[in-house]
Amino acid sequence: MTDRQQNTFRMFLAVKGVYNKNRELIAGYAPLKVAFDDFLARVDAIQQESTDTETDDGGVV
Repeated sequence: MTDRQQNTFRMFLAVKGVYNKNRELIAGYAPLKVAFDDFLARVDAIQQESTDTETDDGGVV
């Protein structure tokens, strides 16, 4: 990952942490909960992809 991708990913993890600490409060607002659930699914997908080892030419080992 590039530095920009790593910084963005760190921001996503920070937001995920805030969400987890305020889960009960957010659950009271259905549209916000739906948006966060979608967001968390995307973060989990990115996290899964980041565990793959990339080669210099962008391929995956």
